[in-house]
Amino acid sequence: MQNMTTLERVSARVEELSKNCFDDLVPIEDISFDNLESIKIAGEAHPMRSIAQQSISYRCGIPIQYLRKCPPEVQAYNLNYWIKQEKNNDELFFRFDGKDVRAIFTPKYQPLDNFEVLERLDSFHYPPETPVQAHIDGEFMSLSILDGKQTFSINGDRITPGISVANSEVGL
Repeated sequence: MQNMTTLERVSARVEELSKNCFDDLVPIEDISFDNLESIKIAGEAHPMRSIAQQSISYRCGIPIQYLRKCPPEVQAYNLNYWIKQEKNNDELFFRFDGKDVRAIFTPKYQPLDNFEVLERLDSFHYPPETPVQAHIDGEFMSLSILDGKQTFSINGDRITPGISVANSEVGL
């Protein structure tokens, strides 16, 4: 979703995108890899989205560009070896969308979901039909709410102030 819309439509899109999302703490001992695109958690395979691939390669200390060039069996060998070397945590914080792993963090990560941002905006009493400029996808949300009553000009350019809010549920 992008461009001009309303807060009501943004809320509906956020609800649609998050309907299958959940979080879980996963013990390191339950993690293994088939390759960079597939992780097994307690023996169950899960596809890994791009952000999850980047975060696990960073966590393991393996450059993502290197891993992407390796054949799948070399990817698996590196990831399986280095994840077992994890000494700072016994478990990792996973963000899922259905079976897909969308992001991986340390247990210290404090998630901020898009619906929480919208709830806070609601406390400012913006009506549902409030026009907003928005970009929303599974990785990033940005909203701009304009205040047309405060429009002014500088050197012939029309300026409309407002507020802008951005959030990423996957750590961008």
